[in-house]
Amino acid sequence: MCLGLTAMSAPFAFWGFGVGLLRQVALVSRSSAFRTRRSDTCLSGDDLIAVIHRLWQCPKTGRVSVDAADFQIAWGTFGDELSRFTVDSLSRSHIPQSAKRFLETAGLPKEAAPFLTFGQASLNWLGRSGQFDGESYYAVGFDGAGNPFAIDSEGTVWLIDHEAPDHMTFVNSSVQTLAECLLTYRKLVVATIAAGGEDAFLDGRIPRGIAEAFSRSVEMADSAAVRSESFWGIELSGLIAETSA
Repeated sequence: MCLGLTAMSAPFAFWGFGVGLLRQVALVSRSSAFRTRRSDTCLSGDDLIAVIHRLWQCPKTGRVSVDAADFQIAWGTFGDELSRFTVDSLSRSHIPQSAKRFLETAGLPKEAAPFLTFGQASLNWLGRSGQFDGESYYAVGFDGAGNPFAIDSEGTVWLIDHEAPDHMTFVNSSVQTLAECLLTYRKLVVATIAAGGEDAFLDGRIPRGIAEAFSRSVEMADSAAVRSESFWGIELSGLIAETSA
């Protein structure tokens, strides 16, 4: 059954989808550009292409960098909340000024797919392990397994293994590009549901065109983020494995 014909179901909360995301999906599904020709079918062909183009609106060349104000508007338009970081905690960190300004002005989503939460946090509980020194990083959130996201003194975002803190996975080159990738992933979720119905994303029925659009957008935002061993590269590999024609 296609989205908009039945109520949104509870499992979306488990994925970290805020209420605002569900409103966005509903708005997309009701718009004339994406409405299916028959009430018992889901999007395909030209309609699916319209979903991809409207949600991504990828420029032919170059990339559009999101600043704090843009991100605040883009993420909050549909009511999803952002966690801002305090001046006091940021002033004690060793991260770049540009990252401090972004986190203070806009912040990061309180919750976002896939299974991510962001907000004020500490790395003191990790202690020292091998080459890892928690005082050199600024924590900004966690994945669904409790592994913290942290920014180093160069502004790079890492996912730290909470069981082996000296094992870190590259996420993004900056907090700004992390924000762009979070927006892009939300677009993937919205497009997948609009194309295949309310259970499409949870069932792993992601149209290949949407997965490819996600990959291009991430690469455009941060080319290092699509490497196979990176956080988004690993996520992308899983999405590609689940894609449908």
